[in-house]
Amino acid sequence: MAGRRRGEPVPGYDEAYAAMRAVDEAYNLVLLEGPAEVAAAGRAVLTSLTTEYADQRRFGDEPGDGRVPLRDRHRERWLAAIEVRTKRRISFVDAVRPVLDPDAAQ
Repeated sequence: MAGRRRGEPVPGYDEAYAAMRAVDEAYNLVLLEGPAEVAAAGRAVLTSLTTEYADQRRFGDEPGDGRVPLRDRHRERWLAAIEVRTKRRISFVDAVRPVLDPDAAQ
């Protein structure tokens, strides 16, 4: 990326980091409330987001045309990350539903 030193923030990353931190704060509440299955599913969501963010930072530091969005430069990785995040979010929701409404699970 022309004009940007390695390690400097890339536009859009501050927003992504803030969103990830919000998920982390929500995860702390899940840890307090439990049960363990819900906390484990929440941890999987947070892990996938953290990994995705780290990949974006690493890929953003690669040399190349900074005008081309990361999702286009690394399309397969981007799509795989979305799939992992989506599956983990669905697993989290599936773990939470019976806890929120135990009668519905019967």
